[in-house]
Formats: sequence, structure tokens, C-alpha cells
Amino acid sequence: MSSFTLILYFYILSNTVLYTMCFLLQELVSEFEPFKQKLDKLRTKGGDLIKHTPDSNEKHTIQKALADINRLWSSVQTKAGQKSRDLREANQLVREFAETCATLESWVSEAEDQLTTKTVIFDFAEVRDQLKKGKVRKIRKILEDSSEIVVLSNLM
Repeated sequence: MSSFTLILYFYILSNTVLYTMCFLLQELVSEFEPFKQKLDKLRTKGGDLIKHTPDSNEKHTIQKALADINRLWSSVQTKAGQKSRDLREANQLVREFAETCATLESWVSEAEDQLTTKTVIFDFAEVRDQLKKGKVRKIRKILEDSSEIVVLSNLM
């Protein structure tokens, strides 16, 4: 299995996981409003109980329970907001990763094509000698006839 196949599988898996996590987060957040309405009713009833209860221990217990619920509610909203930001960032990173992989895959494909083309190797010393002898036409003909990549070796 090629590395690009593995990268493609990673990308698909990442996208699937991100999509699932986003969906689950949206489901959770969609339950916030109905829950908030229930929470508001609970706060109202708790406030009424505190007003009408003569026992100070009971008032303290109700106040503590309401404070705990408010703290937990605030925590859940904060965590959901942070998770939403994290998922948006992860989604952006996966998109950038996919774009980079596509660019890299294209480059590697082009490089492989270039490497598989037949190359003609000229000895630079021989070309230099031919130039010194005035046989420019012969060299030009060789180069014009060659549609392959010319790789010069023995640069000195």
C-alpha cells in the first residue's frame, strides 16, 4: 500500500471522525435551549421555595443546589463552546492537510514521470572537445534530435 493511499485513508477517517463529532456536538447544543427553559423554571421554583421556607437550613441547601446547578450549566456551555472552536480548527487543519497532500501527490507524480523518461547522458568533456573542434552543427543536431532530458556529467 502506497504512502498516498495511507494518507488518503487518514484523510477520509479524519473527515468522518470530525463530521461525527460535529454532528454530536450540534445534537448536544440543540438540547441546550429546552434544557435552559427547564433550568429557568427550576431557578424560579427554587427562588420561591427560598422565599417561603422558614427553615434557614433548607434555604441554605436550596441556594447551594441552585449555585451548583448554575456552575455546572456554565461549565457545560463553556466546554461546548471550546469544543466547537476546537472542531472548527481541526476541520481547517484537515482541509489544509488534504490540499497539501494533493499538491505533493501531483508533484511526486510529475517527478516520477520525469524519472521514467529515457535520459540521454552526454559527457561534458566530449561536448567541450567537439565545441573546440568547431563541430557545433554536430552537437546542435544531437541536441535537436533528442527530445529527452539532457544530463551533463563530468562537469570538469
